[in-house]
Amino acid sequence: MNKLIDLDFWNRKKILITGHTGFKGSWMSVIMKKLNAEIYGLSNIKKKGIYKDISNDEVYKREFFTDINKINEDLYQKLIATEIDYIFHFAAQSLVGVAYLNPKETLMTNIIGTYNILDLFNEMDSAKLISIATTDKVYKNPSQVNKEDAELGSSEFYSLSKVSAEKVINLFIENKLNKDKFISVIRAGNVIGGGDAGNDRLVPDVVRAIQNKKTLKVRNPESIRPWQHVLDSLYGYILASQYTYKKEENTVFNLNSEVNNKFTAIHLIKEIENVWNIELDLDIESTYKEVEELIIDSSKAKKELNWEATLSIPESINLIHKWETSVNKFDETNKQIQDYFFEI
Repeated sequence: MNKLIDLDFWNRKKILITGHTGFKGSWMSVIMKKLNAEIYGLSNIKKKGIYKDISNDEVYKREFFTDINKINEDLYQKLIATEIDYIFHFAAQSLVGVAYLNPKETLMTNIIGTYNILDLFNEMDSAKLISIATTDKVYKNPSQVNKEDAELGSSEFYSLSKVSAEKVINLFIENKLNKDKFISVIRAGNVIGGGDAGNDRLVPDVVRAIQNKKTLKVRNPESIRPWQHVLDSLYGYILASQYTYKKEENTVFNLNSEVNNKFTAIHLIKEIENVWNIELDLDIESTYKEVEELIIDSSKAKKELNWEATLSIPESINLIHKWETSVNKFDETNKQIQDYFFEI
């Protein structure tokens, strides 16, 4: 293995992954399985994308389906009885566009849902660590390069939901968290990779436009985001989890790809067109306000975790192309994980 993963830390551990049917949750499930962990999933629905292409019986020990806003007592007790060791909390309403159209759902899922998962974690005697995905959009001044201790704030409902979730986490730590449990909060940039079926997200929107030979609607083509491949991002989650548990302290880490953080949306589209050897018809639109540039400082992750993103935009797009055009997508998922984590 050419990564800093502690194999003993994950070996035969029981891992609960919320949002396991989503993009990041599905990739993390397969990664954890390759690390010989026992995987339990908790999601509201079975989603399209990578989840439908992975061998669920081979990956998951057990799956639970419910709305995290309202976990009933019976399921609550079943989850406690699984004797989980660690939790990755990915379940969320993660789309800015959906938050614009349906703010109530976004606020409920991302705030109340997060509290419910924290409460569940606190009641699990066996569980000692939870790693929680928030976002790079939680900072009050998103156009400046923000470190983890920068002031939080929001200008639209999605970022409000995530800022509020982080405030819930902080209050939970201060008032309710048991002393032998620890929380890691990860603020990652825009994550891309094969199998992302999300609507109103740039890369899957481009892939669908190519596959269906449709016009691509693009909002804010000159916007700059800290793009990072899902394998780089989830490697950061893994390292942050190990660090938090071993240090026995609550942590916050930014994950930003320094090799990709100056790419505009239109540049990313052109890279995808080049790899697919196609030219799309574009429809430029702007339906709601978004920050033009997002760049976060991940020097803390580099210093404390020895983490940094290594996959460039061209490399990432090539991996996406291989995944999307592969015949057996579960095999391709395993191959990309194997090549990234285990090949020297």
